[in-house]
Amino acid sequence: MSTTKHSKAPKGVFLFYIGGDPMTRNLTQVGGSFIGTMEQFEFDSPDRRASTELYIFSQDDELLTILSPSTGLTEALYKESLNTLPDTPFTFTVDAEEEHSQHVREENQVVFRDKEGDLLLYVIKELDDSDGTDGATTTAVCEPAFMELKEHIVVDRRMDGDTADVAIDAALDGTRWTGSVEVELGNATQNFYYITSIDAIWKILEVWGGEFKAVVEFDETNKVNRRTIKILQRRGSDTGLRWEIGHNVEEIQRTVLSYPVTAMYGRGTSLRVEDEEGEHTGGYTRYIDFADEVWSEDDGDPVDKPEGQRWIGDPDALQKYGRQHNGELLHREDIFSDQNIEETDELLQATWDALQNAKEPEVNYELSVHLLEFLTGYEHEHVELGDTTQAVDRNFGRPIEIEARVISIEYDLLDIEGTATVEMGQFLTALDDDRLDRVIEDINDNRGRWEHPEIDDSNFPDIEPSMPTNLEAAGSYRSIQLYWDFNDETFIKHYELYASQAPDFVPSSENMIWRGYLNGYNHIVESDQVWYYYVRAINHHGRASEYSERAEGSTVRIIDEDILFGEDIAESLRDLSETAGILADSTIDFDKFSDQVKDADGERIKGDLISVDGTTYIAEGVIGNAAIKNLSASKIDTGTMLGDRIQADTLHGDRIIAGTFTADKMTTGTLQGIDIYGVTITGSEIYQSSGPRNLELRNGCLYSYSNGDLSLRLGQYTFDMYDGENNHIGGFGPAWDAQDPSRRGMAWTLENDFVNISMRHGGLLRPLFRSDTYNNVTTVNGPYNNQNDGAELRLYANRRPVSEGEFTSHDQPSIILDQSDSTNDIDIYYGGFDRRTNASVYFRHRSSSDTFSTKMRIAHDFVRIYDELRLGSSDHTVSIIPYSNSVQWRFNTNNYIRQQDDGQVSFYSSNTQRQVFRPDGGARFPGDNVTIEGDIRNSGHRTTSNSVNTHIYSNTGRIARATSARKYKTDIQIAEDIDYEKILDLNIKSWYDKEEVNGNVEENDEPTKFHGLIADDFDDVGLSEFVVYDDGEVENYSDRAWTLLIPNMRDMKAEIESLKREVEELKG
Repeated sequence: MSTTKHSKAPKGVFLFYIGGDPMTRNLTQVGGSFIGTMEQFEFDSPDRRASTELYIFSQDDELLTILSPSTGLTEALYKESLNTLPDTPFTFTVDAEEEHSQHVREENQVVFRDKEGDLLLYVIKELDDSDGTDGATTTAVCEPAFMELKEHIVVDRRMDGDTADVAIDAALDGTRWTGSVEVELGNATQNFYYITSIDAIWKILEVWGGEFKAVVEFDETNKVNRRTIKILQRRGSDTGLRWEIGHNVEEIQRTVLSYPVTAMYGRGTSLRVEDEEGEHTGGYTRYIDFADEVWSEDDGDPVDKPEGQRWIGDPDALQKYGRQHNGELLHREDIFSDQNIEETDELLQATWDALQNAKEPEVNYELSVHLLEFLTGYEHEHVELGDTTQAVDRNFGRPIEIEARVISIEYDLLDIEGTATVEMGQFLTALDDDRLDRVIEDINDNRGRWEHPEIDDSNFPDIEPSMPTNLEAAGSYRSIQLYWDFNDETFIKHYELYASQAPDFVPSSENMIWRGYLNGYNHIVESDQVWYYYVRAINHHGRASEYSERAEGSTVRIIDEDILFGEDIAESLRDLSETAGILADSTIDFDKFSDQVKDADGERIKGDLISVDGTTYIAEGVIGNAAIKNLSASKIDTGTMLGDRIQADTLHGDRIIAGTFTADKMTTGTLQGIDIYGVTITGSEIYQSSGPRNLELRNGCLYSYSNGDLSLRLGQYTFDMYDGENNHIGGFGPAWDAQDPSRRGMAWTLENDFVNISMRHGGLLRPLFRSDTYNNVTTVNGPYNNQNDGAELRLYANRRPVSEGEFTSHDQPSIILDQSDSTNDIDIYYGGFDRRTNASVYFRHRSSSDTFSTKMRIAHDFVRIYDELRLGSSDHTVSIIPYSNSVQWRFNTNNYIRQQDDGQVSFYSSNTQRQVFRPDGGARFPGDNVTIEGDIRNSGHRTTSNSVNTHIYSNTGRIARATSARKYKTDIQIAEDIDYEKILDLNIKSWYDKEEVNGNVEENDEPTKFHGLIADDFDDVGLSEFVVYDDGEVENYSDRAWTLLIPNMRDMKAEIESLKREVEELKG
């Protein structure tokens, strides 16, 4: 950034300006003070360009002095960035030897206008005094005054479905600042928990959207009376401005930071652990991930992600940025974390969205530019922060050709045109590491939620909303009203409306104009503008629908003389109008003429003094009879001439009016350019010839010939047309109904191969209607148009007028063929007016000359098929066949599904009933085997005290009823070969189930500790008879193992009895 040194005023003299240019303004000299009000210092100047003066205020908002180039101000470097603090602060430098520099002190305030004319307030935070050969200077480093908001804490404020107005009021409550939300951003949920007010403002921009600017206002006493945080729909606009080297750019610099990420792990919140009664145990789970979620491109998901995979990757980014290793590409991984997310599917989507923002390198463009907007004739090159502009530089091997927003703009307030620098593209954030700050913020945010559980957006299902339909834009004078169909899906939170004057714009945050729940919005714009719109729906989790079809709307153009004739002609017309007004106001009248030119009575101008040149109108009656000395007949070209004879070689004129015009009244053989009215011409024929074309009037008919061949005949009730060979090809004429001659009309008769009705388009005839009797084909076409614009062909039963002189098109039976770049549809409408509920469309088969059978009926509330309905190709057909009390889904004659009118459903294979599902919920399976893949779960709560009577064979999965009755057994013997004492060698063990440890917990959030015996231990002690094997491996132990305790207890009982007897003997 270059520095411009400005001249300074004599020491001890204070100068201030009153309007105009600093070099030509009146200077008022005041010794050490100033005179006048703030209005004199241009706070309300109509020229709202950036000021070259800095207004220095005390901490108490008292004006202390004004710094300008004349009072020692040498430099004032200002930079503003979009929705963030710039990386360089506002600094200004003053001549320290100037008296007014004494007010450049820490904590004093600085006010100035930026290049857009807004008043900005800064606070001096750092000072740097230096002295050298160029003299002593003081440089002040300032920060925006709104940064005082970082010194105010918002303890606990919660917004539940509130607007941005409510949020900004909560953020600024108790501060000197007020909020102004100048765009509808809809409703959202957020909480501010022990954060600063400035952090709350950033959260508002993140959650609700919009863009930010802080301005101030002054009262009549020159004090700051209002500090305002504005939230706008966007800063800047789509200007189309083009930056090019040699035109408005001195230097362009591109910076690329390539830290792409191709895959991300996702971590959500930590969930509360609850006991069986639902009470919080005081513990929390680990942070959730999305390992159990499955994505499939076949189901419409962005990429494939199998179950168990804890990360999500972008295949395109992997191919572009993956690292080669052993013939494979390795992902570049990162972690996405959001402790506000409690659902795994929402976490997966959020991680994917974050990956899309991180998968490409960041690119920033910095341009040293000339702001030509201040030059006459270049006002259209105005640029401001947030504008979407283009930058082009093809001098690089990798050319710069971008369209991006201006994200930062920097200039010296003293020389804006010569010092401006703009940045486009992205802020470079790849080297910033704010992970610790985000963790602390998440803890603070969630602490409030953990302490006060509540129902919020997460309680709604995370389903993608349907795309809004029928977006319409109706323009008026200075507004465009938008409408679209209301969607009653309960999980929709709001709509977002996007607008631009560029027809091919891409919807993004900078062109969102409204967010809200209603299905309409009135967009206030200027007259004579065309706007383009998209709308989409957002659910409570932030998931968006697809964008609607684009709508176009325009406001009325007010025609004035500049638009109608152009500025130059309009200015000439205004001058002529002024001259005409002078003449109309009797500026020249008879009294202005001298007596020398008047007659003796003083009432007229002498005739010998009047010379008339050019075309002059003389009013009727002014010239009397015989008052013209010489009159040439060639000078008479209008009116009526009466007399016996007009003699000339050729008679020219407009009209000859007479009862009878005979040859003795005309001494010429040619009449040219005349109309003959009221004349009787006797004779049988009139001929006209013009080269090969002839016209004859005879016998009451008019004949037209071309090259001797008859082409047209008109007369005797018909209009007949002929081809070039005297053949009659058709004509028009009156017609009578053969069944009822009293009914009459017009007929178009064809006597040859075809009849065609066409329109000429692009030099070619495009048929609208063609009936070809040679090929027996009749074709009706819509109006020809190109493929993108398309056309419609409509057939209406009765285009009946309705209220306000408009017409209905669909409220009647109609067929519409619609073809364009966005549609290729056939719309069929039926019903309407007083036949809405009983109107139907019938498809009928003519079974004989006088009978038919109905095959399908489409009513207002059902569609009925009367016979077999076949689906699929001829090789794979599924038929739906109605019966008297049932309907069949038939795959072929042997395999089908039948549903009876009582609700019973039966499955048939090879014409044999295999499964039956009864209306009461019961089922019957007559077949030999039933195979079930997956778990069998009991959703009921019925219990029983009966013993277990079901066994599942692990090798086959077959389920059998377990029994123990003698009637089911054979070869029953006492097992004497079992070493039953070995059961006493077993020990009771404890363990955790592997499935539960791996996360497949069925009933509890934590794995359960079990106690019992291990089947392998039975095998180890030699009790293999009580072990259940599967393919030779130990699977379980038999539930009959307890029977080994019977002989052990019997031995113990015998031993106890023996000991009792020994005791008794000893006692005796």
